Amino acid sequence: MDDCHTNEVWGNHEDLTDKLFSMELSQFRHHVTERLVRSVDSLSWLIQAQSETDPFDEFIAPARALVTGGKRTRAAFLLAGYQLATSAAEEPAIIAGSAMELYQASALVHDDVIDDSPTRRGMPAAHVTFSRIHTAHQWLGSSGDFSRAGAILLGDLLLSQAGREFQTAASMPSPADGRAAIEQFHDMSVDVAFGQYLDIRAEHQPLGQTDEAIAQAISVLRHKSASYSVQLPLVIGAALGGGSHRLISQLRELGGLLGEAFQMRADDLGIFGEPSQTGKPSCGDITEGKRTVLLALIRAQSKARREWVDSLLGKQLTDTDISQLRSLVITSGAREQHERMIVEREEAAKALLPTLDGRTEGTRTLTTLMDELEGRVS
Repeated sequence: MDDCHTNEVWGNHEDLTDKLFSMELSQFRHHVTERLVRSVDSLSWLIQAQSETDPFDEFIAPARALVTGGKRTRAAFLLAGYQLATSAAEEPAIIAGSAMELYQASALVHDDVIDDSPTRRGMPAAHVTFSRIHTAHQWLGSSGDFSRAGAILLGDLLLSQAGREFQTAASMPSPADGRAAIEQFHDMSVDVAFGQYLDIRAEHQPLGQTDEAIAQAISVLRHKSASYSVQLPLVIGAALGGGSHRLISQLRELGGLLGEAFQMRADDLGIFGEPSQTGKPSCGDITEGKRTVLLALIRAQSKARREWVDSLLGKQLTDTDISQLRSLVITSGAREQHERMIVEREEAAKALLPTLDGRTEGTRTLTTLMDELEGRVS
């Protein structure tokens, strides 16, 4: 990317630096969103001829829609790790936070292809948008093949842009801190890819016994979701800020616990949340055949209806199916047991807060985020 393109994306570093000391979490999220939009829009340098304008716009449109939504959870945890490590201006954290969210967008686009999910954040998934384009233009070949290929390529583009963004963030602290942060960022990409494979592997295996199924589900959520949603954003932020080895080790432990709780709450919401709340169909994990901890507990606590529960996996559910499933999850005690597992992890994570080898400001931000995950803050 030449200097012209660089300035278009990154803006004036000096102007940002004057503004960003000890910013509030809401301000930080706002700055990350602004940067995300600029980063995606900056890709217009790809257009080399007027005839490429329309193809570029249709290709990039799902990405633009995707990055304007979301709660910036991963960016916010990165900020907490950064603030725990340093009192320096948060500009590197904003840029790295944008990279985290671009990576998240890439993962979501690919995940929706793998799961054949029709919606994301209340909008058509990228592959659905591409399918509609193919159909509207009456192009040759299969709309399904075109849509999947288009979405995979869009996910790859977002992944590349995430790496470019993070490289810029990592160039701002000391070389050693930058290298440490880059290493963690690459570790995150590898971990999520392995977790995604564990996920699809589990979906194609027979349903196991309770203990085995719970262990398998926890393994999937650790690699696929927990590490890159909470644990590694904390670690990456701390590494970027020059945090001590002790702090980074502590954040791995705390973030691992909190990341598991985060994903398990998301799995509960997948059963009991409404599409207007989650942006996805009700009981989507059941429809997609996901082997979650909650599913393992449902099967364990309701042996008499286990075959019925198993018959729901991978099928489109009726309103009656959803209502009966929700009732079973509650009456069987599975939801209560699942909640106890979540609370155990949240309490263990909170117990580690006072021991962190970091700054008070970072602890305060992390505490706020933990409260948000528990649903205490809207």
